[in-house]
Amino acid sequence: MVERKIKELNYKVQMINVKLMSDSRSGDAAYTDIIKKINQEKVSIPIRGDRHMILRTLFNNVVEVNGRNWDVLYGSISTYTVIDGKDWINLENMEVESVDLPRNTFPNLKESDFFFVPGAHRMAFVMKSGFSANAVEKFLNEAVAQVIEEGEDFLVTKEQDESDFEQIFQADIVKKLEIDVSYSNQDTGDEAMEFMDDQMKTAHMKRLKIEGTPDNTGNIDVNVRILKGAIGLAQHYGKVTASIIKDGVSSKIVTDWHPKTLAIRCKETLLRKNIVTQVVNLFRNNGNG
Repeated sequence: MVERKIKELNYKVQMINVKLMSDSRSGDAAYTDIIKKINQEKVSIPIRGDRHMILRTLFNNVVEVNGRNWDVLYGSISTYTVIDGKDWINLENMEVESVDLPRNTFPNLKESDFFFVPGAHRMAFVMKSGFSANAVEKFLNEAVAQVIEEGEDFLVTKEQDESDFEQIFQADIVKKLEIDVSYSNQDTGDEAMEFMDDQMKTAHMKRLKIEGTPDNTGNIDVNVRILKGAIGLAQHYGKVTASIIKDGVSSKIVTDWHPKTLAIRCKETLLRKNIVTQVVNLFRNNGNG
């Protein structure tokens, strides 16, 4: 018998960073609890118009990456349409009527796959129509708020594409700079990022906003320690808006507009392994072991 060859498929994957700020708990267990509560409590969030998002199913497993086991929570992230029974038109008599709808049953279900790695505090999801970084970020922002404990705080941000940040550092002139950033969950990178990260933690600042305009030179030096560190952190924990000139051409960069997108080609059975590996490698490349 000839074995059936399993076809490789192309996937585009984006990531959302979830950071818990708590004096009473931290680590994998805290993040696992948050995601499990969102699923178990059936937290449903309106993301656009009458479309709602929910974590419909949730499973757990372990994925080995470079000799270390990483817990992963995965399942179906779903959207559906919320409708009511008021103001329906009856085409038989052209009258306006109210309709009795089945309780807790909703139409137009669409689904994608999500993978949350507690050790990297990031949720990855497969991009499909209706499942974008903006939509999932909005969902997690409102869903996490409903399940965290009293006295805790959190931050949800899109993982952003590094190309925008490279353009800022490679610009001939930086005419304006706005940075909105928070401190990290220990996944920092170079010395400047670590310096900025430590300063924000020491000052107990959830967020720091920096607005810069140049002096008489007409150019902001983004390679000074404080700005380099803040910009570096913002790729994972904030956003940067910059007006730059490169080779005589002016442009505006808003890093939040361009989420990092992973292109993955693999068999469907290996999708979880591939996504978790990429998430973990991103986490490690930011300075973790």
